[in-house]
This record gives sequence, C-alpha cells and structure tokens, in this order.
Amino acid sequence: MATIRKHRSKWQVQVRRRGKAPLSRSFVKHRDAVQWARQTEGQFERELPSRGTTPLSSVSLKDLVERYRDFISIHKRGHEVEKIVLDAQRP
Repeated sequence: MATIRKHRSKWQVQVRRRGKAPLSRSFVKHRDAVQWARQTEGQFERELPSRGTTPLSSVSLKDLVERYRDFISIHKRGHEVEKIVLDAQRP
C-alpha cells in the first residue's frame, strides 16, 4: 500500500508490501507521486514469488538455527556467546 505525504516542499511516497523491501521516493508534483505509487504497486502485484523459496515443511530446525547463527546472530552484540549456545549439542 502506498503512503503519500507532504514533506516540506516535496511529496514523499512510500510503498510497502509484506515480504518486500519498502520503496520510497520524493517528488515535486503530487501527480507524479501518485503516478509512481500506482506503477510501483502494479509491479508488486505482477511479481511472482521468488524461485529460491522452499516450503517450510522441507526445512529442518537444524537448518534454520544454522542460518540464524550465520546470518542474523553475527550482527548482535553478544553473538559470541549466542554462537556457543546455538552450537551446543544435547547428549
């Protein structure tokens, strides 16, 4: 859904869709902002789901934990300790 608002002397448009990165852009004319919003929303509607997605039922918990450890946890402040906890195996 597009949000159009006046920001100082320009019109700011933000288009958000679930599963997509939000897009935003600024315009001098309101009609240009509305046109861009409609085009962008139309592109989102026409796009097919990416081919790299896997159904959740075929992904194991181990794979999910490893992906979290390798891609998400490394950006956190206590990632060293969290890595130790995630790598711990139960007897």
